[in-house]
Amino acid sequence: NDPQQAVRDSESPSAAPMEPADARLVLAGLPYLGQLFSTYLLCEHENELLIIDQHAAHERVMFERLRRAHGQSQLASQRLLFPVHLELDEKRLALLTEFESALHGLGFELKTFAGKTVALLAAPDLGQYGRGAAVHGEPERLVRMVLDELEEHGRSDALQKRDELLLATMACHGATRAGDVLD
Repeated sequence: NDPQQAVRDSESPSAAPMEPADARLVLAGLPYLGQLFSTYLLCEHENELLIIDQHAAHERVMFERLRRAHGQSQLASQRLLFPVHLELDEKRLALLTEFESALHGLGFELKTFAGKTVALLAAPDLGQYGRGAAVHGEPERLVRMVLDELEEHGRSDALQKRDELLLATMACHGATRAGDVLD
């Protein structure tokens, strides 16, 4: 699933592993041959065929873009035409309150609506980081996945690791999937 591993595998066994930046340069310069089973990218490298998992490759690209953007400022978000109402349990409501600024930095705008209902007013515009020009089609699912990650890793002292887990979740959710036909 790792495009960098594909490049390393094509080299001699005694070669040192490539740095991520070096692997990106090699992959960016590979001749693209096509797509197989709407799941794999076919590329050529030194007269060998490389088969690259399109989801893993796109997820990595999106993660790097999200990480770079998040390090500089709040992630781009897009207001929803109609707010999405989410029913949350007490634990999730407490997470929303505790991590309000972190969620805002990830591009979410959430507002307590009534009781245990929260209105999602804006969601990260993942298209800014590599998949189209619109907010992801399932913003409610994305919020729930991020809340799951916050519940599991949110209280960690390692804030950078927590943020990277959240960004990885968002990258996975927004990346091209197996079965997606590429243009």
